[in-house]
Amino acid sequence: MGLDGRGVLVGHFDDGIRLRAHEVFASMHVVAAHDFVDHDADPAPPPGDPIAGAHGVATLSVLAGYRPGQLVGAAYGAGFLLARTENASSETPLEEDNWVAALEWADSLGVDVVSSSLGYRDYDPPYRSWTWRDMDGNTTVITRAADRAAALGILVVTAAGNEGDDPSHNTLLAPSDGDSVLAVGAVDPGGLRSPTSSVGPTAGNPPRTKPDVMAMGVADRIATAAGPTSYAFSSGTSFSAPLVAGAAALLLSKHPEACPMQLRDALRNTASRAANPDNRYGWGIVNARAALSYIEHPTDNAIACAYRLEPNFPNPFNPTTTLRYDLPEEARVTLRIYDAAGRLVRSLVDGQRAARVHEVVWDGRNDAGRQLGSGIYLCRLHAQGSPLGREHLFVAERKLAIAR
Repeated sequence: MGLDGRGVLVGHFDDGIRLRAHEVFASMHVVAAHDFVDHDADPAPPPGDPIAGAHGVATLSVLAGYRPGQLVGAAYGAGFLLARTENASSETPLEEDNWVAALEWADSLGVDVVSSSLGYRDYDPPYRSWTWRDMDGNTTVITRAADRAAALGILVVTAAGNEGDDPSHNTLLAPSDGDSVLAVGAVDPGGLRSPTSSVGPTAGNPPRTKPDVMAMGVADRIATAAGPTSYAFSSGTSFSAPLVAGAAALLLSKHPEACPMQLRDALRNTASRAANPDNRYGWGIVNARAALSYIEHPTDNAIACAYRLEPNFPNPFNPTTTLRYDLPEEARVTLRIYDAAGRLVRSLVDGQRAARVHEVVWDGRNDAGRQLGSGIYLCRLHAQGSPLGREHLFVAERKLAIAR
């Protein structure tokens, strides 16, 4: 693909970075960093904690590392925001709050993609734990924040969890249950699901398929915190998630106009099991090259990022032209053609339309079926929707030319 993530800002949320001096990070472009556990600017955990920060080194290396011959991360050319949100010495609801605070901070800096290999369900006493029933996409603090991020233009890619399979219910960890969150499971080098990879569906009604996609999460090459030239192999959805986050960053580096739902759909709909998704593999193993082609050649049901009326093609035309308009949500739509005097000559669309990319072919005739003569005409789109719960009227116009 010839892409390295350049021009994209990726947030990495984990338990800190114990060894920023590792050789794999020598060329990494860090835009900003913050510790939301100890409330300072250094994402390294306290020196006295022998465990914290090792996980962060490993997951970040899969995403951002660059040491040819040893390890090359999925999006090593991107800019990075490093946030320590996880306290490795305990498990409490405060860590969800830390994660949300990091998301707000990253949003203020213009983050595009968040890679998070953290998941929450079970807490230390006396705190109340979540259960599988709470993995419905609407209950946990972290899931609601991650879904909100998508509406603000941020794609959250998260590990589905390493809780294995339970035939009676899901084994997901929040925020992987979010409907706008890209939850990633783990496969081995042969493409088989890791037995520890968490499964869906969500507990919502109706239940939704989870995970979304899969990536290699068995025997992944990682950098370790044991020393500045230390490497190893490790397994878990913690490592499949940054691979997919990196793939999303590559897509964005080529198409910065793509929104989170377009990225999610491109990665899901081109994955290895897209024709028959299930709750063990989701839509299957990601294929970044195919996802790039999906974005560049959208299908009839492609997701739209924003309200838009595209230029018609061809223009000038004879005898037909295609008009395309994008709806990011369901809306009441009228699409009408006016002549140079402002008179309505053709009504092409009048009614409720679904959220997606729409195409309409105009044959150059009026509502009575008569062929119109050469000249300039005006196409006007009205779309009445409710983005983020607020009523909104979108109006756009394009000039069309008939050349008989």
